[in-house]
Amino acid sequence: MVKPPYQVEGEGPEYETDWSLGAQCGIDDLDAITKAHNICDEMGIDPISFGNTVGCAMELYEKGKIPKEKLYGLELKFGNSQAIVELAWRTAYRIGFGNDIALGAKRLAEKYGAPEIAMHVKGLELPAYDPRGAKGYGLAYATSNRGGCHLRAYMIAPEILGIPEKLDPLKTEGKASWVKTLQDVCSICDSLVRMQILGLCARG
Repeated sequence: MVKPPYQVEGEGPEYETDWSLGAQCGIDDLDAITKAHNICDEMGIDPISFGNTVGCAMELYEKGKIPKEKLYGLELKFGNSQAIVELAWRTAYRIGFGNDIALGAKRLAEKYGAPEIAMHVKGLELPAYDPRGAKGYGLAYATSNRGGCHLRAYMIAPEILGIPEKLDPLKTEGKASWVKTLQDVCSICDSLVRMQILGLCARG
């Protein structure tokens, strides 16, 4: 990436980061998204949780919950691409408001008196798979041992990809047994340090 001020050398973003650092924050600048993603990678920050937390902070700010003086000149509004890049650095070093972002969405929203704004399950921010359009994922998030994780039961396989069989993502019937099976399969794959995609045909 060579466009100033977002020059970066490294891996590009993928679906989850394009969403969490992009659409989730109202940002369509791929250069800024890639730069923020690169900072997260270099500094050991999960970009899904980071983008969710920044989106939560933007909503808190726009609703008047976060006072302007807490931001040290940062304009924390949806669509501000410079904000995600600057906050990635501030969060990595826990500087100023970056120290609040480092709390994660749940604790950030609680701190500023609006816990209902944080989108999370058991304190873990949600990934880019909306359970309103993939009902099995709603159950997977709710029953995951670590909260809103898309990798504890990879329901994208049957609901979206149709592997090993196609399920209607908008229906709830029959999803419980699928979630249970895929949670077991994903746990086995994790224990074997193998990609979970190897277990997609477990029920085939």
